[in-house]
Amino acid sequence: MPIAIALVYVFVLGFLTAGVHQAWGEVLSFSLGGNVVGFSSFCLALVFLGLGAGGYWGYRYCKARRLDMIRFVVKASFLACIFTYILTPLYSNFLVLLPFLGFLFWVPIYAIIFGAVGFVLPITAHQIRRSPWLSVGRTVGWMFGIFLLGAAAAPWFIRLLALDAYEPPHVLRGLAVGFGVLPLLFFKQIDFKQAAERKGLVQLGAVSVVLLALLAFVDTQTSEKLFFKDVFHGQRGFVQHIKSAHGALVGINGAEDVGEFYRQGSYEGRFSFNPLDRQNRIERAYFISSLHPDPEEVLQLGLGNGAWAAVFAGNPSTTAVTVVEPHPYIKKIVDRYSEIKPILHDEKVNLVRGDGRRWLHQNKGKKFDLIVVNNNAAHEDHLTRHLSDDFIQLAKRHLKEGGMLAINTAGCSSILRTVAEAFPYITVVDETVLGAFSTPVIDDDIIRTRLESFRPNGNVVFDSMETVTRAALDELAKAEKNNERDFYVQVGTVGSDNNLWCEYKEHLYIRQLTGKQDFLVTEVPTKDRPVKKSATADE
Repeated sequence: MPIAIALVYVFVLGFLTAGVHQAWGEVLSFSLGGNVVGFSSFCLALVFLGLGAGGYWGYRYCKARRLDMIRFVVKASFLACIFTYILTPLYSNFLVLLPFLGFLFWVPIYAIIFGAVGFVLPITAHQIRRSPWLSVGRTVGWMFGIFLLGAAAAPWFIRLLALDAYEPPHVLRGLAVGFGVLPLLFFKQIDFKQAAERKGLVQLGAVSVVLLALLAFVDTQTSEKLFFKDVFHGQRGFVQHIKSAHGALVGINGAEDVGEFYRQGSYEGRFSFNPLDRQNRIERAYFISSLHPDPEEVLQLGLGNGAWAAVFAGNPSTTAVTVVEPHPYIKKIVDRYSEIKPILHDEKVNLVRGDGRRWLHQNKGKKFDLIVVNNNAAHEDHLTRHLSDDFIQLAKRHLKEGGMLAINTAGCSSILRTVAEAFPYITVVDETVLGAFSTPVIDDDIIRTRLESFRPNGNVVFDSMETVTRAALDELAKAEKNNERDFYVQVGTVGSDNNLWCEYKEHLYIRQLTGKQDFLVTEVPTKDRPVKKSATADE
């Protein structure tokens, strides 16, 4: 074959290969409930193992059996097409039938896809019409160089364009079609007059028909199946689903028909600021805000479902709440829920798009009475930027005298130790740690009075005349507020940008939507219980 055709072929092949890896990473993280570091590394390892095994055995297999190498390349490309096409729908259906089996099922299929790609690279190099000075080894070098060039171009297109406009399963489907169409470049190299060639075409056509029939049966509501897994049923769907390169945003109707918000499959909370709603654990926001005597200016990193911002803005002592959120479409989710929606138009609330840490670097003169990090689960990739000692030291420079920093530890003991090393006073409320430069006023009656004055979105939430509300009010006012620093400086390790233990300690984070909230096994030390499990949200 002409070398120009071969180079175009391997460039597109590299693009498709890296594209599958990018799109599948989104599918896997969505089904797991977070971008888990180890699974991303494992996927990449399978890519290289498949390419290496295919490259090693492909040419030897063809030569030993004296096969037509062009026909073998076509079949290998079609093999990659088939398995890429069926990967996501079959994976999603296995999750519905048996989640554990589903999490294992994709591994051999994924390896076959990249093994098939690895087959064709050395074979294509051997089929090129070469000049006398161009050896096979030099040709292979060119081929792999162009292959890597195509692979390098894929993340730009797939992540910035394709995944911003289409769901990852649809992107994988398009990449599978690309694998199937790519062998048309070899159309002139195949002699269709031979009976063997016609037989091969009939076989490929039959496989295509069977594949399409199978997908017509199982390829429905794929995203819902990935999300709900074994509690999926056909009538249960998303209230809202926004897909983008920044991660999928999902709103569903949870228990008692209260909306729940998930970002990239990971739970972010319910669309409610009701302190009696224990599943939402919103009492943490009330407690944090009430400990500061006069939190005029508040900085919240991460909008989440908007409930925390509504609580902070509802404190009559607060005049401005700045919320820094990197996702460009999260306001569309909040805008759908009438209870939280008013924060989008509240004069107190200033929504800024961007990364919280970068925003602090860019606004060195800004100082706040209270900084709150409303992060996702601590084991997710790249969260060191808001949990490490490097960030905490940066945040301290943006605190006013008497200011406080609150961070959701999500069950990571390293964050507790890191905050304890940075502040002379810390206290912990339901896995959220609060650090301060000095011990705040902790009189129960003062805290109770502050809580009664909260008006999130103009609503009275603590009515002392109601028995149930009064009990919740008393519980919050009497919550532990003593300095716990001496205990937590002995727990875990100090986390830096390059070393945050909970980010690399593997958790299998599998969502169970059965009326309770996400459950994650953690090791969170407390004074009463040196080691505990992270509570479900309604406990």
